Amino acid sequence: MPPRATHRLRVVIVPGRVGSISAHEAFEGLDAIALCGQAEDVRVHDGDREFFLGNEQGGFHVRCPVTGEPAARPFAHALQTWREGGPREMDCPCGAHHDLAAMDLQPPAAFSARWIELCEPAELEPRHGTLLDERWPGWTSLVVRG
Repeated sequence: MPPRATHRLRVVIVPGRVGSISAHEAFEGLDAIALCGQAEDVRVHDGDREFFLGNEQGGFHVRCPVTGEPAARPFAHALQTWREGGPREMDCPCGAHHDLAAMDLQPPAAFSARWIELCEPAELEPRHGTLLDERWPGWTSLVVRG
């Protein structure tokens, strides 16, 4: 199940590439109490189906990765089609077909079946970043409110 909309600030950490180790394996050795203050404020998700992870409270901008042209409406339509089982691609205003993940998304967002969600997190310590670098090369963190 994707993260639910709330008023809380969340950081969602996603792997840098498809086929990486599970979120549970990546999370092993990270101190939940140091990250968030309470173990229940850390959620680790491993699934087979991808979800779109991004800001859920508006103010989301989508641009073509080639021309920089605004593409929020076609992206929203294509995202809904994908959620209903269609392809993860869109017809861009530039005339090309793009994978939804290739679009310039601001604030950043991701498609992933695996993630680590931190609710109201403390600052990530260097040792946590080092462990994630080793386990999920190219990992990305998304700051999400909603």
